Amino acid sequence: MLLTQLFNRDIEEGTEVERLLGKETTTTSGKKVVFRVHGMTCSSCVSTIENYVSGVKGVAKVIVNLLGEKANVEYDLNLTDVNSIKNAIEELGFQAEVKDEALPGEVTLTLTGLTCASCVNTVESSLKAISGVRSAAVNLMTNKAKVEYDVHVVGPRNLVKAIEELGYGASVTSLEAADQNESKQKEIRVWKRRFWYSMIFAVPTFLIAMILMYVPGPKEAFMTPIYRGLDVADLVLFLLATPVQLWFGRHFHLAAFKALRHKTATMDVLVSLGTNAAYWYSVVAIVISTVNPEFENENFFETAVFLITFLTLGKYMECITKAKTSDAISKLFSLKATTCCLLTLDPEGHTVREESIDVMLIQKGDVLKVLPGERIPTDGEVLDGKSYVDESMITGESLPVQKKKGDTLIGGTVNKEGLLKVRVTKIGGETLLSQIIQLVEDAQTSKAPIQQLADKLSAMFVPAVVFVAVAAFSVWFTLTMTTVVPSSWIPSGQTPFLFSFLFGISVLVIACPCALGLATPTAGKIFAGNSSSLTEHDFRLQ
Repeated sequence: MLLTQLFNRDIEEGTEVERLLGKETTTTSGKKVVFRVHGMTCSSCVSTIENYVSGVKGVAKVIVNLLGEKANVEYDLNLTDVNSIKNAIEELGFQAEVKDEALPGEVTLTLTGLTCASCVNTVESSLKAISGVRSAAVNLMTNKAKVEYDVHVVGPRNLVKAIEELGYGASVTSLEAADQNESKQKEIRVWKRRFWYSMIFAVPTFLIAMILMYVPGPKEAFMTPIYRGLDVADLVLFLLATPVQLWFGRHFHLAAFKALRHKTATMDVLVSLGTNAAYWYSVVAIVISTVNPEFENENFFETAVFLITFLTLGKYMECITKAKTSDAISKLFSLKATTCCLLTLDPEGHTVREESIDVMLIQKGDVLKVLPGERIPTDGEVLDGKSYVDESMITGESLPVQKKKGDTLIGGTVNKEGLLKVRVTKIGGETLLSQIIQLVEDAQTSKAPIQQLADKLSAMFVPAVVFVAVAAFSVWFTLTMTTVVPSSWIPSGQTPFLFSFLFGISVLVIACPCALGLATPTAGKIFAGNSSSLTEHDFRLQ
């Protein structure tokens, strides 16, 4: 039922499976590219990217998904290119990389033995000379070769052989879940470490500011003056807050700076404004208290520490969420065979050679041998043999289906009994399993109308909060200067400016860890926890 709904929705939205199967695909409006975007924290980041990239000349449509860390961009190839779009995303302070998934007729090869530009030219020239190869580009720095070819004329096995004959090493680059999973795990470790380091400073800050300052005995010790209006508590809290604000919170500050540089306001801007306001106001208050002992020093060091610690925890949870959302995809990837037995036949159809190869090297028209208990490597038809095949992962049928000469086979299903000779009819993204994987991935990255509305509202949230903070300061400052607010309301040693400034800071600090910023990773974690329990039987075509 799940796949039926996905197919129906895909049709209703006018999408095509092929348009998402690769890095770039041709559309009626030009080309489409899929980016993997790192550094997004909330819906405001999504709106910022969509609005900014949409303004790039030649970009027709941008859809960004926060949880899937993806940006789908349609653009006119005559007006812009992939690098320009990538640079636009990175100018906002995010990291973008092209999601390198091979199309049918496109393959990425990892090369070894390249030493100079001459090697690059030799490999490119040899690849372009192969019949059926449309284009070939070799990168010396990454040791990668991208080749577009006609699947009916040539295949990756021919390309690898041609390169090896030149004296270089070549292998098909695996671009599935393993590398992405390692990247996500690394990100999880980074934010986990930042959170626990922040906690080392947050716990004593909490004890001092929230507990010990109200307990007789410790309170007197922390209130002991060091120099004029500076007491022990102020100094200790300053020392605890400084590394958290300036080091562990640097991610939010740098992201806010890049966003403001491009005249956009993300949640990072609000986080940075709130924590910096609390921290630097406290620093200024300490300095003033040392100059004017009558100034009633009130600091907010604990606010900056707690906000950054909680938001770091939110980022940690968000990373876990993003890792778990790919579990369902990983389970589907695990259904694919990794190796297969390639047969070489003589004109009479007799086997003259058997060779074990990687499934990435399968080409259309190949003949494969599938033993009992093995998975069918790719979609094809039975050339010889008779057996029963378990297709429950696709159809939901509990009983194995009999297969004989001429019958079609689905890649990923299991051969139960007899030996089969299979002629390959579909490879790569053309196979049914690959299309199912793409549909599930598309379902995860698509946005509901209510989510699109939330993204638009979040884009106005940050400017609105800043406006309210400025308005609060302006109103109170005006009231204090016109004596509408009695001077007795202003604490001893404070000026009307500092008194009013405190109200503006309060607005920023309270709005900083908004529900929108923290609820996204939390809600996503719940969703991911449910999706990660999916099994292959959740993806049946019913």
